[in-house]
Order: sequence, then C-alpha cells, then structure tokens
Amino acid sequence: MMQPAPALACRLESALVKLNGDLGVCGGQEAARLQSAFHHLRLEVHDYLEEVLGISERLGLARQATRDKHAARADLLRNSEQVVSITELGARYGYARAQFSRLFAAAFAESPQSCRDRARLACARACIRAGKLSLAQIAEKAGYCDYPTFSKAYRRTLGRSPSADRLN
Repeated sequence: MMQPAPALACRLESALVKLNGDLGVCGGQEAARLQSAFHHLRLEVHDYLEEVLGISERLGLARQATRDKHAARADLLRNSEQVVSITELGARYGYARAQFSRLFAAAFAESPQSCRDRARLACARACIRAGKLSLAQIAEKAGYCDYPTFSKAYRRTLGRSPSADRLN
C-alpha cells in the first residue's frame, strides 16, 4: 500500500540521517567521496520530495474542488424552488463568481445559471402537470418575478408554453 507523501518524506529523511551517521564511521578518502555523493543524493531527494509533496497537495486541492463542484450542483438541484445566487453559491465554496462559474461549466458542460434554471423549470413543469396551482402561482413558486418572464424562459428551455403543457 502506498504511503501518504508526508509519511514517505519522514521515512526517507530518517533513512538519509541514518546513512549519514553510517558514513561518519568510515574513514579516509573513500569516506570523503561517499560523504560528497551522499550530500548530492540528499539534495536530489529533497528536490524530489518537494515535488511529490507539491503534487500531493495539488491533488488534494483538486479532489476538494471536485467535491465542492458536485456539492454545489446538488445544492442547485435540491433548492430548485429557491432562487440561489451564483455569487452566494460560489462564496459558500470559497470561489469568486466568475471562477466558480468557469469551474462548474468545465465540470458539468453547462453554466451554474443554466443548471439552476433547468432545475427550476423542471420543478415548475411537475407543478403544471399536477394542475393544482395557477400558472402565475407556479411562476412565483419557481422564483420568477412574473408570469411573462416565466413563460418566456419555459418556452425557450422546454420548447412549449406552460399553458400548452398544462393541456397535455
């Protein structure tokens, strides 16, 4: 099983310290040559460990960013009856609005606004088909300021008007 990078770094450093102590027991020119080779090896190992630790840290951040994007998408889909500000959602996960939108779009091939609007309209479509609320009430419940704005978004996204969906 592969050890985490910091644990591996500690074990390598301990091995280098022990090797350095063992070299100190030797004497003469051979010991001096070995000491010089050891110091070069130690510098190379330290450079390598810094690179490994940097990669490990970046991978950890990438994994966290992936978890954040999926959690943010779940928030958008779960709260489809609430209007969630993209700026607020990005801030919740530690991103500026533009950066959050860019990362979200790269991960899900759609903008967070599009995902949010699609979820709101899917919820509205279910309400329309249930037929218990007026279209104006559904527009309000879906977070639209008025029925015409809702109707336009509905038609643009779903390809038919809310009233046509209600009739079917």
